[in-house]
Amino acid sequence: MLAIGYTVIRAIKTTKALSMYNFFVDSATGCCESLGFTGCSVVCYAVNDIEQIENLLHTEYDRYEILAVIDSRLYPDIFYSIVKQYGLIQVNPIVSNELPDTHIRALYRSRQRRFRRLVLIDEAYTSPYNSLDCATLVASYEYIIPLNASMRLREHAIEYAAILISECREQAIVAIHSSADDECYIIKREHIISNDGFSSTLFHDVPSTQILSTPTPLVYTINDNEESLRKFRYNTYTVILVVLLFEMIWADGLTIVATLLSIVLIYLIVKYYNVVVDERFCPEWAMLCYFRRIRRFFYGRKFLL
Repeated sequence: MLAIGYTVIRAIKTTKALSMYNFFVDSATGCCESLGFTGCSVVCYAVNDIEQIENLLHTEYDRYEILAVIDSRLYPDIFYSIVKQYGLIQVNPIVSNELPDTHIRALYRSRQRRFRRLVLIDEAYTSPYNSLDCATLVASYEYIIPLNASMRLREHAIEYAAILISECREQAIVAIHSSADDECYIIKREHIISNDGFSSTLFHDVPSTQILSTPTPLVYTINDNEESLRKFRYNTYTVILVVLLFEMIWADGLTIVATLLSIVLIYLIVKYYNVVVDERFCPEWAMLCYFRRIRRFFYGRKFLL
């Protein structure tokens, strides 16, 4: 019953948040101008598909840039595909010295005006955290949105992020946390710098009052791991069968019926939640993201990639 209650509350909160999201975004989009001069830098590491770049370039928000970090020696195919696709040329790197050496080899920008917000960073890869540090040093704006290779921005996510930032500008907010199943952070650049870059302890000493949480999903994750989904289905069906067999031996018929109804109800709620948030993926994928989100709860305040 607790699982059903929690799932219902989460679905209702997300539905209400998305309604508010659509209301604010509809009124903010169209002008393409920055809200309260708020700027956002999306930094992505381990890029392995040009489709991700296309997704990130889709927004028309004025004060916004994309910083893609790739090691050209480890992944030459995707690196030079991006260079060719967007007509990038190498430019003189103007890199801040606010963080320790991050092994930036070169920067690339486009000669085409429509791709001017894209910056490609060639780095000597050491870790995902170091990749994000490279992008942070190059970033022009005061708020950083880190993404991994499987994450995509929802439509008008940057505009809504700018609204959230503008509303809490007078407060001592270090980060905004989208606590949906596909969670993400919007982090103040100065906090990253003061923490000597990205790490698992990025929010370790930050009071909870300085992290604004919103149930509104700003990103979604591409389902490119069929093996994980297959294992999840297998494990889920196995657990359900074991529980039902146990109840058939030890419990009465009413308990079995209640269990079956609970399973069906949870599935229908997740199906509804899936349609509301993003109907491109199956309910099983939504449930997998849901349980991954619960698992991350036990890691405490760690910033995990």
